[in-house]
Amino acid sequence: MHPTLSSWLKNIDKLSNLIDRLQELASATPLDLRHQLDRQVALLRTAFKKQQKRYFEFLLLTEEYANRYLHDISAEIEQQSSFLGMLEKRLDMAKTLYYQAVDLRKSYESGTMDIMKSVRETSEATLSLFREWDADIMNIST
Repeated sequence: MHPTLSSWLKNIDKLSNLIDRLQELASATPLDLRHQLDRQVALLRTAFKKQQKRYFEFLLLTEEYANRYLHDISAEIEQQSSFLGMLEKRLDMAKTLYYQAVDLRKSYESGTMDIMKSVRETSEATLSLFREWDADIMNIST
């Protein structure tokens, strides 16, 4: 508890005890003074009750503001958590997309290499066929 509130609470307790003690002392005085002291004790009790009421109203108000503050903080944390979750999902999606692009590039490169190798082999075979065919044609014509 804040030192001011703690001090206020201690003083309220002391004041209550002092009023009770004054009431006891007033009851032991002569009758003519007792009525005057009883009125003063009653006024003190009224003032004390007002002060006590203010103290509790202040505590309730403080509690209300503390609860609002905590609620606001909780809402902010929830919002930030939601935003963080969304960013984590986007990061996961970006990683997945990156790995898919890498796989696609590897697939393309290996596929292109295989095709080029196949084309070279095929073209060499075709060229060999053409050479043989040219040679056959030349042998026939001679």
